[in-house]
Amino acid sequence: MDNLLQLKTDWVKHNGDLISRVTYGFDTEFANKNNQSPHFALTVETYRKPDYNEQCFPGSCITVNNGRYTEFAFGQCADTVRAVFPELVALLPFHLVSIGQGPMHYKANGLYHLGLAGYPDAFNLDHFRSTVLYGQVPSDANWVLPDTPNAEGMTKEYFDTLRAKSIGERLDARLPWLVARFREVMKQHGLLTETQTKRK
Repeated sequence: MDNLLQLKTDWVKHNGDLISRVTYGFDTEFANKNNQSPHFALTVETYRKPDYNEQCFPGSCITVNNGRYTEFAFGQCADTVRAVFPELVALLPFHLVSIGQGPMHYKANGLYHLGLAGYPDAFNLDHFRSTVLYGQVPSDANWVLPDTPNAEGMTKEYFDTLRAKSIGERLDARLPWLVARFREVMKQHGLLTETQTKRK
């Protein structure tokens, strides 16, 4: 897809000696180089005022509004987005979601975080919810999630096979709704046009 946006906020000073900005949108250059659908990304850069005698090393310092700052934190940094850029909070769940395919490794990661991909110790319901963007699709309200990776009355292997099939089918069924919700949120934030939201 051409003409997809990648935007940057202005630098914002916060918490005394920190400055942050957010880059968000679609990196079509990376997608084209790697022959893949563009994924949405939201990342934060945070720098801090160096201590009085602290050295700034080349490449680790920047100058903003005549002030010198050194590296502090980089990444999705959801807490910083919530505190400093509240207008972007609705975009947080959609980090690494593709326009045409949904969340990166959607089904495989979902099953993994329920302990159903051959790694039962990987069970983590919070990670599952985050991975599959649980709560973004209306039918999620009717989906009772397992609170434990274990079952009684049959072998765990047999139960997990049945559960993986059932949950996998549920994930497949909700994916078109999830992609539609993603496109809707991107359009609301001016990152996709009406024409782009209809393309695959």
